[in-house]
Amino acid sequence: MAVQQLHPQIQILERGSILFLYQPKSGVAHARTAGDLERLYFMLLPDDQKEHKSRIYTLPQGLFPILVPGRAAPEERSWALAQEVHPDSRVALDNLQEEAIAVQSPGQRAKPWVRAAGTGRYAIVKHGADTHLAYALDKPEQPGEVQRALRIALRGNYLISVQAPTAPFEARGSGHPLYPPRLQSRFRDDWIPVEPSDYLDYRYTRISLLAVDLDAEQELGVSLKPDIQNQAQRQALQILHKEERRAAPEGVSLLEPLEEGRWA
Repeated sequence: MAVQQLHPQIQILERGSILFLYQPKSGVAHARTAGDLERLYFMLLPDDQKEHKSRIYTLPQGLFPILVPGRAAPEERSWALAQEVHPDSRVALDNLQEEAIAVQSPGQRAKPWVRAAGTGRYAIVKHGADTHLAYALDKPEQPGEVQRALRIALRGNYLISVQAPTAPFEARGSGHPLYPPRLQSRFRDDWIPVEPSDYLDYRYTRISLLAVDLDAEQELGVSLKPDIQNQAQRQALQILHKEERRAAPEGVSLLEPLEEGRWA
């Protein structure tokens, strides 16, 4: 999409829908705490599907960063890895669901179905020399026990940076993003702003999220309108509804955490 100029220091680089997901540990039919989870994900579904792909990022550290008032703390920063990237959001989500089932331990009866924990809208915004990932939830209307446990607030704002593919990385077994020269040539440090947002379209892209105490809508002038759904989000939700029917005989709901904020 064309960059939207709001102010000489503020530009919207990308807009889209966001979907939060989690996967219980193998053999755990019904998660009850964050400690019962194998993975936490967020899915970025850009409005401009001609220029960008749907991406699923995993947070290997397990939780979203939060602000700790009055002091710097590890909780303020997390890193994430692009696990699935595909032009079709349905394929990306299908791949994630199948991978979750494939890694199931032998003899385990409970499938680690990937479940939804929130939907809304996001924007990637350039603010001076920094880039932000800001979001606002549509569902659930108010964060419940699931969202509180996973640190998914009603609204979030993170400084987002991308790591050079040659820089040391903590995750084992991950590959390296194959950026074209036009993106590769922009790295001058190990971490740089996500400008352009094309960096996010490559599998194994590594990003950093730093929680900031800044209201994106008020301070940056970004209107998020969380109740809007784009086509990629509607298609992803169709997959979850299909999987919900498959999981029902096991007594598992994939959408109750999204709709009611309760563990299921």
